[in-house]
Amino acid sequence: MMWSRYKVRKVHQIPIVERMWQAIAQQIAAADPKPLRGFGRLSSGVRPRRSERSLLEVLTPLF
Repeated sequence: MMWSRYKVRKVHQIPIVERMWQAIAQQIAAADPKPLRGFGRLSSGVRPRRSERSLLEVLTPLF
């Protein structure tokens, strides 16, 4: 029961999360010509940008 409730709530939030994620992805792409390569290295500290790292840490659990 709890899982189904969580699933429904997660599905309900997807459009908002997708909009946020697209906006963040656009900002990262504008700042970094190779965003997909940089994604994995953001957390390892090669590129210490606190705002991007904190946003990724906050958003990744939602997916």
